[in-house]
Amino acid sequence: MEKINSSISQIIFDWLLKDKTFTSLRKDKITFSIRLILNDFEKIILLGIIFAVFGKIVPYIICTIFVGILRIYCGGIHLKTFWSCFLFSLCYFAMIIVCSGQLIISGWQSYFIYILDFILTAVFAPLPTRERFLYSEKQKCRVKIYSIVIFLFVTFISMSVTILKEYILWIMAAQIIEITGKLIYLQVKEGVNKG
Repeated sequence: MEKINSSISQIIFDWLLKDKTFTSLRKDKITFSIRLILNDFEKIILLGIIFAVFGKIVPYIICTIFVGILRIYCGGIHLKTFWSCFLFSLCYFAMIIVCSGQLIISGWQSYFIYILDFILTAVFAPLPTRERFLYSEKQKCRVKIYSIVIFLFVTFISMSVTILKEYILWIMAAQIIEITGKLIYLQVKEGVNKG
């Protein structure tokens, strides 16, 4: 899948931007972005088919929208291969959908999730990853502001639209686990590299 998507990304880049001149870094960024979109599209379709078979397509669509909105600037865990990412995403979405249907988050717990996720987003966004290109300090600040604004928007939706509240709270709970796990991984990796 990766090789096919890399080839398709290059073809799309060459076709769309054949008359433009770009630096090598800019070309790599655009090609990388096209490849990510193709990978995500394939993953979204395959996951959609699986959740549709189990009669959970509506919760899956809701989760896909809000996970995508929250992760676009904040970032998260990225795995090396398409299939490892696919399996992680399958477990991630299944956990959110099952929990949101079975476990109701009470008032004080929801405020705890909102506050903790906000703090983690405000402090650590964008999460570093080897796939993401390096940001200047100005770009990091802008991405952090976008992450906070998006977080506040999603929180407002969660508080305003009752039928979405449990899904969004469980997405935020999963994001807390994901951000914390990513930070622990980075600390362990840094310790191993120093040691």
